[in-house]
Amino acid sequence: MSIQRKNGFYRWCLVTLLMVIALVGCGETEGPVVDEPSPEANSSDLHVKDDSSQAKLGDKSIVFMSKKDNPHGDLYRIARSGAIERLTTNERHDNNPAVSPDGKWLAFHGGEEGDPLTWEIFVLNMETGEEVQVTNNQVIDGHPDWSPDGTKLIFSHFGNDKGEATPTADLYLYDLQTKEMTQLTHSPHEENDPEWSPDGQWIVYKSTERTQEAGREEIYVMRSDGSDPRRLTTTQGWESDHDPSWSPDSRRIVFERFMGDTPWYRMGETEFLIKNVDRLTPWNLFEVTLEGDLRQLTQVDKGDIAFLPIYGDTANQVLYILIDFLIVDGQVIGAEKHIYALDTETGETTLVFEDEGHKYYLEYFDR
Repeated sequence: MSIQRKNGFYRWCLVTLLMVIALVGCGETEGPVVDEPSPEANSSDLHVKDDSSQAKLGDKSIVFMSKKDNPHGDLYRIARSGAIERLTTNERHDNNPAVSPDGKWLAFHGGEEGDPLTWEIFVLNMETGEEVQVTNNQVIDGHPDWSPDGTKLIFSHFGNDKGEATPTADLYLYDLQTKEMTQLTHSPHEENDPEWSPDGQWIVYKSTERTQEAGREEIYVMRSDGSDPRRLTTTQGWESDHDPSWSPDSRRIVFERFMGDTPWYRMGETEFLIKNVDRLTPWNLFEVTLEGDLRQLTQVDKGDIAFLPIYGDTANQVLYILIDFLIVDGQVIGAEKHIYALDTETGETTLVFEDEGHKYYLEYFDR
């Protein structure tokens, strides 16, 4: 496998590389119709772990991934009361949680952390603890998201129609009622990070179609049936756009942009990151309309990362994770992670979630 293809194969693992865990770890619809879970798949263990959250949650709770209690990563929920519930307890690497529209179900990928080819899509009933494996193959499946009616999942699939692993991803639909799989994109380039618009008409994703270069993703949208793809953002140099998410009115998209001067996937090189954090930061939040009108929402400095943005209860509130690297004598020694809310009209930020037990281990969240 060439260097370019290898980078393409692994660069989808944005959050895992971004955290550099070995380093920073020191510091109303019906439910989906799915098969009965096998004993091996049912690994949930729902219980209260903590009640010290400072969350301001509005109408929805937050689900996040953390390695606080499991070095591979488990999923947690912050209840409206502020209590933290641990949703999964196993030896898998569980990540990329996506909450269903009715708030009862959770889709995510799970598998062996060091072997992305084992990563499959799972669905968890957060009320009963029932867990079901949706996909079963030897390719990377990840970054699931729900259709607005809660009956389908869209996700990234790093494989071809022969079931063979590929270095780049296409987007697939899975119907939870009929169990049918539909391929939406057919591209030799990267198609990843999909999310369905609340009105059901559009799917947003990132792609390297224009740049045709690993590590230089841009934001695209297409109709929910895969037709009419169009590019919304244009990057320069090593800029790269990731993790797009829709506003409640389906008119705007928020995402994060890497603004360093070297490929972002070099964050996976621990020694390089330790000594060159200024070259691998900042990451800032941007917002783009369906017409392509772009505006920058944050102005974090070098050494900081604002990422994984999602809209809150209104189109003017954006929740995101802020990574504050701990730097001594110009070298990274760790990082702290907190969830903030940004008022996109006033620019004011508010701390939404800070927990001493999770601030070094938080990696991903959804609501």
